[in-house]
Amino acid sequence: MKKLMFLIVFFGFVNASFAQIKVYSISNEELKVKENMYVYSLPKVVFQVKVNVATECFYPGPFAQYAEKYLIISDVKTEYSEFSDISNIEIRTKYIADFDASFVVESKKEPKIYLNENGVISSYGVQIDSDDNRLLDSDLFSKSFDFSNFHFPLFTDLTVEKNFSNITDTTYKVVQIDSMYQKIPVYNTSITSKTFEQKAEEAANFILKIREEKFFLLAGMFEWENPPTELEFMVAKLEELEKEYLSLFIGKVEYKYQEYDFEIIPDGNVETQKVKLLNLHAEEPVQVYFELTKNQKHSKISNFYKNKANSTKANKPQGLYYRIPGNATIKVKVENVDYYKANVVVPQFGQIEYLPIKMFKNKKLKIIFNENYGSIQSIGNE
Repeated sequence: MKKLMFLIVFFGFVNASFAQIKVYSISNEELKVKENMYVYSLPKVVFQVKVNVATECFYPGPFAQYAEKYLIISDVKTEYSEFSDISNIEIRTKYIADFDASFVVESKKEPKIYLNENGVISSYGVQIDSDDNRLLDSDLFSKSFDFSNFHFPLFTDLTVEKNFSNITDTTYKVVQIDSMYQKIPVYNTSITSKTFEQKAEEAANFILKIREEKFFLLAGMFEWENPPTELEFMVAKLEELEKEYLSLFIGKVEYKYQEYDFEIIPDGNVETQKVKLLNLHAEEPVQVYFELTKNQKHSKISNFYKNKANSTKANKPQGLYYRIPGNATIKVKVENVDYYKANVVVPQFGQIEYLPIKMFKNKKLKIIFNENYGSIQSIGNE
């Protein structure tokens, strides 16, 4: 009887010593698939990069070659050119399942493991709202410049005068009058288009006329006794008209905009990643690229866990795996110039660690994970 009681107590103790779950790496080649197995993943970050480019387009004026002759303006550009710059950059973070960091949970009963919609572990032993332990996607960087709206430049106001001129040719015909012959002039009028230089001269004269009218208004030299009530408006309109006609000689600068979107997934095994994004127009095209460099601030922690992992038996089941996230420096660069530099958290650059399997004998154990980083937020018994 005593022997029977001893065996009952012994087997009860042995059963109690077994953990409720066993966790294996999904890459374990010796792992045999069973019905009572469940898979979960740790997260990794994806950088969503949006780059807006503003291109400054210079359109030479159609009368550029006559600018010095009629307006005494020298060094006028006569060729089309482009210059691009970054007008806005947005970098957002998105978190997805890292299938290279997936694990198999073996349990006789369905374990109280809760996953989010991506299959990333959210909690154990307690179900929580996913938004409570998830960081919001954030704008890491936003840079913008103030550019005017783009309008396709059309030089339509080439002259204020009519486009045709009358040319009169004089010929003579001989007429007999009373036995005498007399030359009588005959006038032939024809219509012809003005030359391009004639149009340029007219446009230049019109600019000078606008300036004269503006001077009269500002000097108070009116043709009527009372000054106009909308004097500022009239002067502004004259300046606007002068600017429009002046562009026929000195050219126009307009802007056009393009938007580029990229997704960059950091490789946890690479120390530095360099991703070319696009080329910017200039005298010589320049490259814009995204650079991500793994920081080594936690090298001592990594070495500690690496030594711990080497001291354990391979393929031995453990408790739940989690991450100690790493960090990195991200840069947006144009050639060798940093447009932005910041330190960011990159889960896949961190260290994967596991909880002791003995912990999971506790039926009241409750663990909350950070869904973005894969780290542990809290452990409790209540």
